[in-house]
Amino acid sequence: MFTASRSSTSLAIRCLTAALALGAVLPGCADPSGGGTGVGDPAGAGTGETPVAAYGVLEIPLTATSANGDAYRLVGAQFDITGPGYSELVDDEPDSLVIARSVPVGAYDVTLQGRYHLEKNIDGVWTTVPAVLISPNPQTGLAVASEQTTQAIFRFRTREGLVEFAPGTLEIVLEVEPAGDLCGAGEACLTGAFTVTQDLPVVNGVESTGAFAHLVGQPVTFGVSFDLGPFVQDPAQIFGRCVRAAVSGTQVAFAGDETGFLQDTFGPQLAGAVTQLSFCSDGIDVRFNAGNFADVPSQWGLEITDGPAGVDVPLDFAGYPVPQSLATPGTVMLRKYDPFSDLATGGATLTLFLP
Repeated sequence: MFTASRSSTSLAIRCLTAALALGAVLPGCADPSGGGTGVGDPAGAGTGETPVAAYGVLEIPLTATSANGDAYRLVGAQFDITGPGYSELVDDEPDSLVIARSVPVGAYDVTLQGRYHLEKNIDGVWTTVPAVLISPNPQTGLAVASEQTTQAIFRFRTREGLVEFAPGTLEIVLEVEPAGDLCGAGEACLTGAFTVTQDLPVVNGVESTGAFAHLVGQPVTFGVSFDLGPFVQDPAQIFGRCVRAAVSGTQVAFAGDETGFLQDTFGPQLAGAVTQLSFCSDGIDVRFNAGNFADVPSQWGLEITDGPAGVDVPLDFAGYPVPQSLATPGTVMLRKYDPFSDLATGGATLTLFLP
């Protein structure tokens, strides 16, 4: 259950109500936010009254607590808030549960920036946890109405699931059920969810055995942990400018296959698979490829790549991608190689956590 101190927000609303009713700012009702535009700006001289501009409250939650009691907080963030006649760069406030600003009504954009990170309270100690921002940034067109509170909500994917900084009850949605067991602190990990949309009945003239046919239309989640070597530049012209890292010590787990085939047969066969992660830039787009996690001898294989639009990672001064943790749409391919008779594929959501 998310709980936050609403004292500053409540004060702001009470002051706004009084100001609108009386046409004046009461003692103790100066701008409660500590920044930005305040209440009481005249808007209609010569009318015999002192009209008060309409204001509302823009709120940015900084903490969240899951239904099982796990507490999270966002640390080191800056928020660039812009709107009608209003602009402010706000640092997160240490130990605050929420940032609240009294602002003129209208549409606002809030951009999360700075060297922020997520922390989880573990046995009373706030500990940094890997997380990837998956909500839109900036949050645009947030409508602030008179005497109302509007929230800017940011959502992150962690190795345990989703964390959403928003009022109300927060359920940690375990999109990747095995990830918590597979991905320890400081370890490389690739997690995701996919639904098979195509299972080919014939591959290279060989009839499919139907190993994956039952998965069509069925949501499945997975987690892959591995030992990751250093990224090395590879200027191969056919792929553009690439950086690649060797993968070993692979462990793969699945959830969601009601028959148990992926969990009990397919996943365990991929243990110890050797492949490589790569980021390649053609000067316009950056493509991510996790390679093929295959058993030895190669009877089964799991291939993971990014989506059609590539991934959003920066380039260094020489034009090589800079590897980093990311969340991206992608594609998952399930194969049976011996004989080469089965091929199923589907769109996926991927999250890569790098040490």
